[in-house]
Amino acid sequence: MQALLANGRASINEISESVGLSQTPVARRIRRLEQAGIITGYTALVDEAALGFGVSVFVSVKLDRQVDEALETFEAAVTAYPEVVDCWLMTGSRDYLLRIATESLKTFEVFLVGKLTKVHGVASIESSIPLRRVKAGLSRAVCAAPPGGHVRPSAARSAPGPVLPRGARAFPPPLRPRPPRRVGARR
Repeated sequence: MQALLANGRASINEISESVGLSQTPVARRIRRLEQAGIITGYTALVDEAALGFGVSVFVSVKLDRQVDEALETFEAAVTAYPEVVDCWLMTGSRDYLLRIATESLKTFEVFLVGKLTKVHGVASIESSIPLRRVKAGLSRAVCAAPPGGHVRPSAARSAPGPVLPRGARAFPPPLRPRPPRRVGARR
């Protein structure tokens, strides 16, 4: 999984070389991860600033009512706005947290005043402008294992990585050593 996270375009051959396994078990493990829903797809990472969207703003939204109809109305509205890159329903004093990506603070203001404040049910909005990104990640997948996951003993000794809690096992499952083949034995 770490090899795929590092390079989602890597071939089975490249991954097998990097993890020290043959292609067949690597392909089988990737297929298992896809079927289990752990790997949900493959995508390209895009530099928003290179596309002209160099300003990110985090916006907390409080609705006037927290009933299903108000939530659905708000979610339908923000889903239609390309400026809204992420939208999270939250606990606490605010109902939603959004990340807005725009070309400039002026275009953010146009979005805020012209669209977001006009969504039915919005009671208040609070914006925060990040100074710089300290940490970026797509997933916590390499830090935790799926239930029942394992670490190959050789990989656990040689690969740097997070220390897992007592009883936790990292993925992939261990390789089972083949019994020695007797000379002249049929397979």
